Amino acid sequence: MAPARQDRTRRVGFIGRGRLAAGVARAIADGGVPGWEVGAALARDGRERAFPGPVLTDRAAFFGSGLDLIIEAGGPQALVEFGPEALVAADLWTISASALADPAFYERMERIGAETGHRLRLVAGAFGGMDAVAALATLPGTTVTFAATWTGDDASKPAVRETASAREIVSRHRGVNALAAAAIAGVGLDATRIDYAGEGPGGLRVLAVEATGPGGTYAGRSTPTVDPQAGAQMVVGSLVAALRNETRVIWCG
Repeated sequence: MAPARQDRTRRVGFIGRGRLAAGVARAIADGGVPGWEVGAALARDGRERAFPGPVLTDRAAFFGSGLDLIIEAGGPQALVEFGPEALVAADLWTISASALADPAFYERMERIGAETGHRLRLVAGAFGGMDAVAALATLPGTTVTFAATWTGDDASKPAVRETASAREIVSRHRGVNALAAAAIAGVGLDATRIDYAGEGPGGLRVLAVEATGPGGTYAGRSTPTVDPQAGAQMVVGSLVAALRNETRVIWCG
C-alpha cells in the first residue's frame, strides 16, 4: 500500500524578507500555493515592510518556530551565516549555490544533512535545464560549458572576460548562482567551464549552457529580467513552482 500523502498545511519560513522572499510569500498568502502557509521571515530588523507575514529578528525564535521548510532568500553570505542552523531545523532550499564553491562549507552542510535527515535543495532560479544537464552527466564522456554575460545599459564592453572552472568563477563573481547549481547538478564545479564576461554597468544578464555527451547535446539560454519593484520574477516563479510540486499528485520535473 502506498504511503498516505501529507494533507496538513505546511509552514515555510524565509531567511531574508526582500523582494524575492516577499514575492514567494505573497503568492502563498494569496492562495496561489495550496498546502503551504507563511510561517515567518528572519531579518536583521523588524521594521514594517512589504512582507506578508511575521518578521522575526531573533534567530533562535525563528529556527525554533516549527517550520517544515526554510527558503534562503538573502544571498550567498546569508546561506553561509544561517544555512547550517537552518538545516538543523528543517529542509532548506536556496538560490545561492555559489556559497557551496567553498569545499569546507559544502562538507559541513552535507554532514549536517546526514546527521539530521534534512536536505538542502538548490532551486533552479533564473536558469532551467538542470534536469537535462544532470541526465547527460550520468553518461561518461559528457562535457559541460556555461556562459555568463552582463551587457551594459550603455553598450559598453565588459570590464572582465575570463574562462575558468565553475568553482573559480562563482567564487570571484556575483550573479552566477544559477550556473553554480547547474554545475553541481551536472559534472561538478571543477569539471564545468564557464565563459564569463561582466562587471560592467548593470544591464541585461544572459546565462547559457551546452552539455554534450554520448546521450546527445543539450543547449539552453536564459535572459532573466529584474523588475525594480518586484525583483527577479523568474526566480520567484521557480520557487513558487517548486512549492506547488511538493503537494501535487501528478507533477513534472
